[in-house]
Amino acid sequence: MLPRAAAAFRRASTVASLTSSTTVRRIPSINRQLSLRSFLKRNDKLPQDLPVYFPRNVNAAPPRLHAFRKRLGRAVFSTIAFYLCWQIFVAVVFDPLLDWADHEWENLSEKEKQEWEEVTEEHGDEPLLFLPFPFTRTEVKQPPYKGSDPEWLTFLALNKDPQAQKEIKFALAELIKKAVEKNPGCVKLLGGKDVKLKKMWLDIIYPPAPPPKHFISG
Repeated sequence: MLPRAAAAFRRASTVASLTSSTTVRRIPSINRQLSLRSFLKRNDKLPQDLPVYFPRNVNAAPPRLHAFRKRLGRAVFSTIAFYLCWQIFVAVVFDPLLDWADHEWENLSEKEKQEWEEVTEEHGDEPLLFLPFPFTRTEVKQPPYKGSDPEWLTFLALNKDPQAQKEIKFALAELIKKAVEKNPGCVKLLGGKDVKLKKMWLDIIYPPAPPPKHFISG
């Protein structure tokens, strides 16, 4: 009886201890408030002596070699572009022009061919075909007239001839009248094609030098 009673007593004490432990456990409150003080107190600053490593491309070419490759690529591209442009120019402009010249030469008579041959013999240094280069036009001013120049002598003769000046004035006025009669806007503004010349004046100014000459390369 005694062993059974002792075992029963131990079982009862074990159950009592389990029940007491379960009843004593505390349940956390749902209404608990969170605080940000713990986060604000954290110091996120990095130390000053932290080493920094930058990646280095080992396979990169040196600066001088890279610049040389760049210049070489530009030179090759410019050469290819110039060659293509020249081929297009020859195919579109030069070849059709030569074909047209050959066709015109074949259509000439024997007499006309002889005349052309004589012209080429007289002007052997001058080329028969001139292809101008763009943006190569230059202007050259001429020196002033001399007293013995034929143009200046013509100006002096005209200045001493009032009748010639009058004829020039009337001829210019007639040209302007015909141009006004052919212009619909001027006719509408004047109210008809019947244009009459009433008052005219002409100031003749003689240039001190010939007009400038223009040269172009080709």
